[in-house]
Amino acid sequence: MMLWILGAEGLLGKALQKACSGLGMAHVATGREVDITRKEQLLSVIDQNGPTHLINCAAYTDVDGAEKEKERAFAVNAEGPAHLGRLCFQRGMRLIHLSTDYVFDGKKGSPYTEEDLCAPVNVYGQSKHEGEKALLQELPTGCIVRTSWLFGEGGKNFLSKLQELLQNRERLEIDALQMNRPTEVSELVRVLWFLLNREGIWHVASRGVTTRFEVASYLLEELRKRGTGVKCAISPVTSVEAKGAPRPFYSALSTEKIEALTPLAHWKEVVCE
Repeated sequence: MMLWILGAEGLLGKALQKACSGLGMAHVATGREVDITRKEQLLSVIDQNGPTHLINCAAYTDVDGAEKEKERAFAVNAEGPAHLGRLCFQRGMRLIHLSTDYVFDGKKGSPYTEEDLCAPVNVYGQSKHEGEKALLQELPTGCIVRTSWLFGEGGKNFLSKLQELLQNRERLEIDALQMNRPTEVSELVRVLWFLLNREGIWHVASRGVTTRFEVASYLLEELRKRGTGVKCAISPVTSVEAKGAPRPFYSALSTEKIEALTPLAHWKEVVCE
């Protein structure tokens, strides 16, 4: 097996490379030097390296920016996966494509299953949803993994930013409305190995529906237990303000399907590791 990691400079891409090295797994990793919207660049990597499996981590992820750069967001998040699906179909490759909980509108009020209808409320979610559909149209055996609030070592994410703010600010106001399930990156990597030869849509997230305020409160308590001297005071934001792109208020993913294959840790078990 030869694994191609596309989007290798991000949090997940770096974690996948580290895992491959630890397992002695043959792999090739590409970052910004390979443009997912350029079919000839994608084909060049395939011809030079002969991958049998591809994990696509490349995406336009700026939720607010996508509202202003709709064309670019759709090029990367929708047209790109279509190119990958077509090439993988032609070359007989297996493909895992990473997607998002933002394909849902958040109105259900309970965790979303893989069968629930998508109804994104912003351009980013719309572009990711179109990418899912385009990929499966080109590659019916493709595997789509939706995840949410990814955090961990190796890159910028909401938790690393939160920890930095807690250690450097005297007071913070943190959102207590949006509810979701954080996902620890090494946990996601572990689960992806189970899906390398599977198809269809899968939801992967650490257990436990929470808010950013609850995560911050737990993290602050743990930091103080460790004698870090953090003195920041935090308070919940419970009013809705129109800032940037709209976001679903409840987009937690149901993980019953994947947990039939492998157990998942609770976010509290891994957030301070």
